[in-house]
Amino acid sequence: MPVYPSLVDAALKGKSNKKQIAQAETDLADRYLAMCFMLVADQYRFRKLIEDLENQHTQGIKAFPSTLSSAFRLITNCKNLPKLISKVIEHERDGIAFAHIDRNKKD
Repeated sequence: MPVYPSLVDAALKGKSNKKQIAQAETDLADRYLAMCFMLVADQYRFRKLIEDLENQHTQGIKAFPSTLSSAFRLITNCKNLPKLISKVIEHERDGIAFAHIDRNKKD
């Protein structure tokens, strides 16, 4: 996966041997995949979690998952507020129901 060279430079902070550059590219690609996974998660159910992570990042707290597996684990183990869970259940119930009458059926 291609990674921006400026991100690699920022991650390395001046170090530049080939092994460190390759490791930085791998780490940054993992972080990118984790961020993509979190941002395409169901916004209805995980909006609060994503907002909390964004707020922590703004405050300088590094809580955002750095690998795809840690992002998956975070979403899988996320505990929603009871009020939000009931809204999700109501949201999932919304829809259309059809009644089917079989006119060819003989009793």
